[in-house]
Amino acid sequence: MKKTFIITCLYLNILPCFSQFTADIIITKNIPCHTSAISGDKTGTLKAVATGGTFYTYNWLTTGATTQSITVPAGTYACKITKLLPSPVQSLTVVIGLNDPAQPTFTNLLVKDACFGSGAKRFECTFTTPTNQLKETGFENASIIKKITVPIFGTPPVSRQANFDNVVADGTYFPYLVDANDCRYHADNSFDLTTTTKVFDDPGAVITDVTCFNKKDGIISFMPEQITPGKTSTYQLSGSFSATIGAGKTTFPGLSPNNYTVTITPLSSKCQAILRTYTVMGPTLLSISGIAKDVTCFGFKDGSVSSNSTGGNSNHKYLWNTANTNKDLTNIDKGMYTITVTDSKNCTASSSFNIKEPTRLDVTSVVTDNKCFGEALGKINITATGGNTGPYKYEWDDQNNQQNRTNLKAATYMVSVTDSKNCLTSKTIKVIEPSRINNNAYDFSEPSCFRSKDGFIVQQIKGGTPLYRYLWNDGSKNPDLMNISSGKYSCEVKDLNNCIEIFKYDLFQPDSLRAEINKVEHVNGIHKGSIDMNIFGGFKPYVFNWTGPNGFKANTEDITNLETGAYKLELTDIHKCISQNLTVNIGLENSVYNNFIHNVTIYIQQRQIVIKSDDNLQDITFQILNLHGQKMNIYPLFSSEIGTYKINLDHLISGLYILQIQNKKEMWSMKFTI
Repeated sequence: MKKTFIITCLYLNILPCFSQFTADIIITKNIPCHTSAISGDKTGTLKAVATGGTFYTYNWLTTGATTQSITVPAGTYACKITKLLPSPVQSLTVVIGLNDPAQPTFTNLLVKDACFGSGAKRFECTFTTPTNQLKETGFENASIIKKITVPIFGTPPVSRQANFDNVVADGTYFPYLVDANDCRYHADNSFDLTTTTKVFDDPGAVITDVTCFNKKDGIISFMPEQITPGKTSTYQLSGSFSATIGAGKTTFPGLSPNNYTVTITPLSSKCQAILRTYTVMGPTLLSISGIAKDVTCFGFKDGSVSSNSTGGNSNHKYLWNTANTNKDLTNIDKGMYTITVTDSKNCTASSSFNIKEPTRLDVTSVVTDNKCFGEALGKINITATGGNTGPYKYEWDDQNNQQNRTNLKAATYMVSVTDSKNCLTSKTIKVIEPSRINNNAYDFSEPSCFRSKDGFIVQQIKGGTPLYRYLWNDGSKNPDLMNISSGKYSCEVKDLNNCIEIFKYDLFQPDSLRAEINKVEHVNGIHKGSIDMNIFGGFKPYVFNWTGPNGFKANTEDITNLETGAYKLELTDIHKCISQNLTVNIGLENSVYNNFIHNVTIYIQQRQIVIKSDDNLQDITFQILNLHGQKMNIYPLFSSEIGTYKINLDHLISGLYILQIQNKKEMWSMKFTI
């Protein structure tokens, strides 16, 4: 059966092209001799042919041969032809039947001393070759061969009657013939030639039954024994049937299955007419049915067809439209499958089966994502369609078997859906959430000085769902805070979905920048004065700016080699924070040693006169005089230090003064400057 595969393509992926791949099997040599021949060639030659490509391979499925041509006996043969070039590689399977030529037939009659009364000794046989011309006919036994060479002429089928009169002895004979292909055949049965007397009572009927149900191809043919050459009898078949008469044979073709009565009347009046009843048989209706099983799931190949053929003649053979020759089909996909059953007489019946498959099982989803980071309010609604009828089953990768899901965190979920026949499909679904509201890149600056308001907080809000809203704990709704002092700050940030994050900040201020006197040495007869300071707070490095009498300047923390007078310190840190200005007075220092005053130390500091003594100062009096001898008011200050007495000088103007100290026996004085 010729097959064609049409291919459309793009040449160089640009120009359209068209290719037609065709495969067929041709018979290059028919079988000359029927299988029953006792000699001669009983094989034919088949050749697989293809067009539409180059480089083919051949696989004869029945014999296993891989050549293009095969020489084989009669039968049905299939060949898979594969085109290798051009791409793509494609295969077609074609099937052909190689049939025997029709088998020659032998019809022989024997008549001896028939009612014709000739006394002739005679036998005869009709040789028929349906497909080839006759070359030679004859009879043979162990010692005698009687043959007649037949001129080759006419168009097959060819029948020849060979008559043998008074030339053969009694014995057992086999009719034979040789056709134009040198095929030699023997009759199936031998017959004996004897001298016994036989009356004319055998009409030589041959019954050919109807081949297929409802066909009218039954035949009754007659070849009665006869002695006299050229003498025939007349035949009449019950009913309106026309006879075909030739070469001593009368044939009634076109018969249906039935009983038929034949009246045979010999030409000789000496012989009585003979009545015979014959039955032409016929097969029952050839039919084929089957049970089809559809494909279980979309895309599967598990369909099947189990067929059953009844009626007709024996030896049923099967052929599907897929070239499969099995009775049943298994592991097939969807489609229309047609099976044809053929019996021994080539009667056929067909039946078709539509193998179906369900639609694709599919899953769609509607996802409600989380609006805020970390919440578990996501939803997945699932809709399953297709597949087989019946309820669907759902199984999630977290062992949940509900169709729809709620209260879900952001994650990837997978659901598997099965239908009523366990067809399976899966879908991976993501529930997402916005990123967390974050402030990872914020910037801030703490106040540079004690109690200053030059700090700031600059936020870099990201994540969540913009737009953002801000609320600071000081009531501000700005994204940033500027010109702020130290303290604890917090900002509540809301995004478009009202997701909230709170960011907290602690801003610290430096300790107050201050200078404290650690030690002051006043001018005495041994050394000059010095000031030793302790600095607290602020940020190093510190900047010192001392000024004093006679244009004194210094930029160190401590100063030495000082004359009497007032020394002023301006102190700043690296941030230019300024401490309270400090003035230290360097005075004259004397020590009085007698029975009443021991080891008295006097110095001026921050507009105060500080008097220290190891003794009790209750018996000592103090007074301050200006250079004119006028007495200045004295304002004693309380001191927590034992043996220390302080006099406040804030009421005095700058200038030179005299301090007088005396007890009941002595007086001591010193000059000082403020």
